[in-house]
Amino acid sequence: MREKLHWLRITDRINYKLCLLVSKALRGQAPEYLQELCIQASSDIHRTRLRSAHRGDLIVPRVNLSKYGQRSFVYVAPHIWNSLPQQLKHSSLSLNAFKTKLNTYFYP
Repeated sequence: MREKLHWLRITDRINYKLCLLVSKALRGQAPEYLQELCIQASSDIHRTRLRSAHRGDLIVPRVNLSKYGQRSFVYVAPHIWNSLPQQLKHSSLSLNAFKTKLNTYFYP
């Protein structure tokens, strides 16, 4: 059924939605509170010379090692965003084209 309808697995669908939210936040199309949680490494003065700043990575804050801290948006979203290929993170595509490429990336 999954192959016939081209649906993503549940975990991939969640990761897809999180990456889409991060993309919207970085473009200024998400609510303000989500934009404040997505901090690019290049925006920090002390990290501008690091490779992560040039790759378009987000800053992953330290959280409590409880299961709830690791499930929060502020922790999980940067992890998933940083695991994307650079072509997706640096793309200046429209939102629909980004969605298509992201779906292609998550669908095996």
